[in-house]
Amino acid sequence: MKLEFSGFKHTDSSPLAEALASIRHVESLGYEKPLLMAYTPVARMNPFQALLYSSFLESGIAVTPLIKPLLFDRLTQLRTLVSDVVVHLHWNSVILAGAKDLRDARKRVDSFKERVDRFTSAGGKLMWTVHNLLPHDAEYLDEEMELQQFIADRCSVIHTMSRATDEAMTGILNLDKSKVLVSPHPSYEGAYEDYVGRHEARMTLGIDSDEIVYVLLGAIKPYKGVSRFIEGFDEFGASATGRRRLIVAGEPDTSTDTARLLDVCRQHPNILLDDRKIPANLVQYYLRAADIAVVPYLRVLNSGAALLGPTFGLPVIDRLLDEEARRAAEAFAQRLTPRPVSHAFAEQLRKKLNAS
Repeated sequence: MKLEFSGFKHTDSSPLAEALASIRHVESLGYEKPLLMAYTPVARMNPFQALLYSSFLESGIAVTPLIKPLLFDRLTQLRTLVSDVVVHLHWNSVILAGAKDLRDARKRVDSFKERVDRFTSAGGKLMWTVHNLLPHDAEYLDEEMELQQFIADRCSVIHTMSRATDEAMTGILNLDKSKVLVSPHPSYEGAYEDYVGRHEARMTLGIDSDEIVYVLLGAIKPYKGVSRFIEGFDEFGASATGRRRLIVAGEPDTSTDTARLLDVCRQHPNILLDDRKIPANLVQYYLRAADIAVVPYLRVLNSGAALLGPTFGLPVIDRLLDEEARRAAEAFAQRLTPRPVSHAFAEQLRKKLNAS
């Protein structure tokens, strides 16, 4: 029999087969009628979701992937087997992604609203994580804002990763504070290989020991502010003492702005560019070779990169280069170790659902 990775791709039996397997597993641990939680969109390349849910089993929550986001209403067929059916929506950009025109976008919004109302009328519950102010590549802003507000209104639980989210969303989204569950983004401890030392990483990348190295790791998109950072990097480097290097590593989008940025990086004598989807086993080389993690985003609410740097002991403020700064960054990440963060999130979620 050919080995299959269940939950990695949609099949005719999805999402019910994956959900049933998860329910049975939690039942085998002694939980009767567990809470079923399906998460979508599924992001396998980023360990965030796996870390976020890493302790959910201990709280009797059966977690299951939902590969095709718009099939969430099928899960209510399992309502009698569980205490609750919850769909955890992460990036709502998937709903309007690929819309051909405004008419198509409008049709998608209306269709999604109908599905949600059917789902909640059948006893399902919705949870949403507020990842961004608006989807990064949003084309139909009015429809995206309408969609976000609808989701917030229909949710039983709204997950934010900072208490400052409510203020940050002023003028964009009205949040019912009674629905809000604040649980931080976990660190990436244990998510990536980490056995390469600083000297080996620098030697491998051709970086000298006396260079001050900045790293910007993640998808290369206009909103990341890379072009603006490079301008500042050049201006600062012209007057600063010591040699400085910038690593830009990640998969680029197809925009013309990004294409121009890549040309600049390729021609720059102090920039090392790796413009591809970075294999997980190489992440440690870029981070262990660096002194500072760069997060110069122009428009952002939460950033995994801001946690990835400290997980590897990298401060994100460029005037902190000493060992004390590295220890402070590591201590920050250790306060957000995945399993305790996940366990606290699961327990808060249960309380919030029981109160909804």
